[in-house]
Amino acid sequence: MPHRLCQIARRTLALAPLAGLLVGSLAGCEYERRGGMRAQLVADELAHRVPIHGGPVTFGRLTAIDIDNPNGPVEIDVDPRHEEASIRFDVMDAGGWRAAAKREGQDFDPTAEWFEAEFVRTGETALLRVRPTELAAFDGRRPRISIRVRTPICDGLVIRNANGDVEVIGPRGAIDIESGRPGALGGEIEVRTNQPIDAPVRLVSTDGSVILVGPPESGGIVELTSNTGEITFNSSFGVAEVIRPAAGKWTGVYNSGANPVRLHSDAGDCIFMVVERPELYGVDRLELEW
Repeated sequence: MPHRLCQIARRTLALAPLAGLLVGSLAGCEYERRGGMRAQLVADELAHRVPIHGGPVTFGRLTAIDIDNPNGPVEIDVDPRHEEASIRFDVMDAGGWRAAAKREGQDFDPTAEWFEAEFVRTGETALLRVRPTELAAFDGRRPRISIRVRTPICDGLVIRNANGDVEVIGPRGAIDIESGRPGALGGEIEVRTNQPIDAPVRLVSTDGSVILVGPPESGGIVELTSNTGEITFNSSFGVAEVIRPAAGKWTGVYNSGANPVRLHSDAGDCIFMVVERPELYGVDRLELEW
């Protein structure tokens, strides 16, 4: 028995260097795999980025944003932690478009130049404008494409879109958003901001709820209307006066504000909420008093 144990011990010692080499090799493979994944993620981000001509968009001047996406959702995140603005697009159901193009003997490039962006400076103000190009797919149609904007600043906002939702977090200044157009339905519009709502706001959708969430310092002449949905104004802060509720409509003056705040949906709810730190909450997590 001792002789047998000695044989096992000798074989174990002989295999130890090979085991070390194997572990080292596996570690190297894992390192290369992770490095390859990081490189692939970077390449994917660059391929789906819309170059900003005239940029970069940083702090230093009042900057408004104007976006037109005729077929797809729009998402904007305003956060001073972003060093500069970036725009990403993604073709929705890109695999389906590739397969359809292949059946027709055509090519489809989901990373083509579907949008163009321009940053225009005028004195102390500036405008970031995002527009669709005239590019179309192999069958002449334009696919649904999402746009995501990350920016450190937004002092005013205009958005036009269809066939997709709109979500905006953190803007300030005047806001004008229309979702839907003739022949193309709108989507849900949700705007949440910690900045006081003290400038004109207009949110209109042809087919989706319209939601505005602001802080207690907000104010305005509020008009909420919906053809078929619920109407909600909810605030535990400030004072709402000259209130005139009616079927499909609510009007009132909040905190003696003079700026118009108009929300309308053809086929969805209209909600104006006032809470502390609204950017941290989605409306589905708020305690609504219906």
